[in-house]
Amino acid sequence: MYALATRVGIVIAGVVLLFSATASAQQPSAADFYAAYARAREKIQPALFVPRTQEQATLAETLPKVEGELEAMVWRIVGPVSTPKGFTGTGRWNSDWDLAPREKGVSGIEFSQGEPMADYPYLLVSTTALLREWPGLPPDLRADPEAVFRDGLLSAKEVVFKGVWSVTVGFLPIDTPAGIDAAFASVSTSGNGFLGIWPPRSISIYVRKADRIYIADLPPAVKFPPTVSCGVDLRAAEDVVDPIVLRPLAKQCWEGGGKAQPASVAAVQQAQKFVDDLARP
Repeated sequence: MYALATRVGIVIAGVVLLFSATASAQQPSAADFYAAYARAREKIQPALFVPRTQEQATLAETLPKVEGELEAMVWRIVGPVSTPKGFTGTGRWNSDWDLAPREKGVSGIEFSQGEPMADYPYLLVSTTALLREWPGLPPDLRADPEAVFRDGLLSAKEVVFKGVWSVTVGFLPIDTPAGIDAAFASVSTSGNGFLGIWPPRSISIYVRKADRIYIADLPPAVKFPPTVSCGVDLRAAEDVVDPIVLRPLAKQCWEGGGKAQPASVAAVQQAQKFVDDLARP
């Protein structure tokens, strides 16, 4: 028992010391945070699964302290955040310990209008540095992480929730209001292994104001029809599981009739209002 207690104590101390030096630094960088998260996760994750040994149970008890330290780091990187219009609360770090290392989404401060978050308007407030250093970002985009949204390579849902596949169906022509440096919006399909190219199920929004970024995933206020005549065999597209293969088919469908749907017009209006609200002080 003494040996077990000693080993548990050493492991707990190791978990805390994994990132305490970084957390106490005057201003942690995005790279500092992701490195601290990865080290803590490596120690903590085994405690989240059964069978639970005494050592695992004791490690799990340290989780609130570990999360608190890491959340403090994220707040210091992101800075003070006012509650965005349409949301409530002060926001929280989007922690996630129980998935594969590369399935953790971009870190930041999250807001949601309901649970489960994937079914309600969701907003992540982060920074360009946290996006650039995100382990899930394709390495060739490090120099230009904004291309993820500008070119529709990933949807907001995939970036913030990660364990989801997505395909951008089409871009929404929104205006960039004063006070905003960049704004992009699109509609996408998403799923776990099943995608298809129609109907779009999410509106993705990306906004940058100086070094701060806002990534939003919104369910369309006006639902898209289950099928559309767009020059693409929608049924055959359901059997394609490679997002890279689906992208040109999705674009063809959007241009061939999808963007003319009333729901598409409503999606533009919904996205524009969301961006305009973010632009206001």
